[in-house]
Amino acid sequence: MFCNKCGKEVKEGNAFCTECGAPVKEEPEATASQPSPPPPATQSSPPPQTPTAPVPPVPGAPEPGAPAFAAPPPLLPPKKKHTGLIIGIAALAVVIVAVVLVLVLVVFSSDTGQAKKLLGKTEPIMSGLTTKGTTLGTDLDTLLNDVPTMQSTAQYEAAADKIRAQAKEINKGLDQSQSYMNQMQKLNGVAAYKELASVISDLIRTDKKEMIQVTDFLDYISEQFKAVDAGKSVDSNAVAQRTSEFVSKLKALGAQAQDLKDKAAKIKADKNL
Repeated sequence: MFCNKCGKEVKEGNAFCTECGAPVKEEPEATASQPSPPPPATQSSPPPQTPTAPVPPVPGAPEPGAPAFAAPPPLLPPKKKHTGLIIGIAALAVVIVAVVLVLVLVVFSSDTGQAKKLLGKTEPIMSGLTTKGTTLGTDLDTLLNDVPTMQSTAQYEAAADKIRAQAKEINKGLDQSQSYMNQMQKLNGVAAYKELASVISDLIRTDKKEMIQVTDFLDYISEQFKAVDAGKSVDSNAVAQRTSEFVSKLKALGAQAQDLKDKAAKIKADKNL
C-alpha cells in the first residue's frame, strides 16, 4: 500500500509512513461490483425532410418568438383626477360672481340706479299719504257736521287738534318725498325719471295746498268759537259762505291731485320705470 500523504510505498502492517510519518489508513475493500446499466439504445435519426419554401408572414400575425396571443388592452382607461376641471369650474364661478357684483355696482352707482332708488323710496311714502288723506277727509266731514251742535271752544278744539295732527303728519311725508324728487332732478341722463319727478313734485305741491286749506279753515272756525265765548256776535252767513268756499277749493285741489296721479302712472307705464 502507499502513503496517502507523500505517496511512498509503505509495508504491510506499518501504521505510519516511514518517509513522512503520516498515519496510514487502510482503504476498504471494493464492494461487489454492480452490474452496469445497459447502454441506451441508439436513436435512429429522423428521415431527411424535403426542404420547403419559406412561408411569407401573415399581416397582423405575431413575430417568431413572440407569444401567440398578446394580452388584450384594458377595457376602460385608467381613471384620471379631474382636479383641473374642478379648478376651472371654481374659477368660472368666481368670475360670474364678480361680473354680477360689478353689474350691481354699476347699475346702482349710476344715475339710473340712483333714480330707481329714489323712486323706490318715494312711492311707498306717497301711497301711505293717500291712506292718511282719506282718513283726514272722513274726520273733517264729521267735524263740519258736528260744528253747529258744539257748545264750547274746548269741544271743538279737541276734534280740530286731531285733524291738525293728521295734516302735520301728511306734510312731513310730503316734504320727505319732495326731497327725493329734488335729488332726482339733479341726476344726468335720466330724462324719463326727471319727467316723472316733475309730475310727482306737482302732486306734492297740490297736496300741501290741501293741507294749508284744511289748517286755515280749522283756525277760522276756532276764531268763531272764541268770539262766541267772548260774548261777541258771529255772522252765521259769513261762516256758511267761508265753509262753502273751503269745500269747493278742496274739491278742486282733489281733482287736480287725481289728474297728476293718473299722469304719473301713465309715465311709469309708458316708459317702463
